[in-house]
Amino acid sequence: MAENYRFFRMRMRLLKQGRAPYRAVVRSTIDLETAFLRLTGRNLREARIYEIGYGQRPMRLLALQSLGYDARGVDLDPPVIRGSMSEFRSIARAGGSRRLVKSAVRHFLFDRAERRHLDKALREAGAQLRIDIRRLDVGNAAEMEIPEGSIDLIYSDNVFEHLPPDVMEILCARMAKWLSPQGVALVMPDVFSGIAGGHLTEWYADFLSDRYQRRTEPWEHLRKRRARADCYLNEFRLEYYRRLFRRHFHIAEEWNVEEGLGGEFLTDEIRQELSEYDVEELLLGRYRFALKARLPHVACPALQPDDQAHWKL
Repeated sequence: MAENYRFFRMRMRLLKQGRAPYRAVVRSTIDLETAFLRLTGRNLREARIYEIGYGQRPMRLLALQSLGYDARGVDLDPPVIRGSMSEFRSIARAGGSRRLVKSAVRHFLFDRAERRHLDKALREAGAQLRIDIRRLDVGNAAEMEIPEGSIDLIYSDNVFEHLPPDVMEILCARMAKWLSPQGVALVMPDVFSGIAGGHLTEWYADFLSDRYQRRTEPWEHLRKRRARADCYLNEFRLEYYRRLFRRHFHIAEEWNVEEGLGGEFLTDEIRQELSEYDVEELLLGRYRFALKARLPHVACPALQPDDQAHWKL
């Protein structure tokens, strides 16, 4: 719970400083539009969109819905939308008392205020916040029953690093079937080797420019490991994702969204200590893959058990 507490404190600081990215959430829909047009030649307004892992703060999914896109999504945990007792009971049943406390604190301290800010940003864009809870599916994404070829755009941010290898394998196979023939999946894992890959709050991109006494060292999760995130991390490196995705898709594009993240903290001493990693791998932020259906006649070898051990710490 200590890491959650630090995250809440830092989010409160962002709210007070006016740095919470509500306008950026709305602008991110333009990023999706641009990427979808470039990769498919189609207008996103005509697409059926599905988000995998919208989280407890489904800001972009709500923004897409409010802006009139055909968007829905799935998450393992039920979201808190109204703050009703039935919602909190569902969370307690699904995730236990710890998840209940975390969700309640988040809702009453942040969620309602953040949605007001999101609504303001949407109004500036000519829309207003609209929540259709029927389009917020709850369940395991790898078990969802979705008709083949029915989705034009799948996107998922900061989710795949939390999935066990067997779940990722099943999910990728299903995603490949869900995509329409000209569809595309945009998947953005937070790769473990990057400075924020250990999910320690004080090394998140939003807080790197802040000057304060941190309790851990840069790349703590690769070095001393005195602190760990309050969540499961599969600890996979970039090459494992590449091998996994090539098994099920054609990788149309890939790029580092936060290029050079943490470069100011990469001293010669740390570089020497982490010499098994390339500098580029240490400076990874969120890394985006644009995935298309693989041609039927192109064979791709299966991942071997040793691959998992080789491409993780």
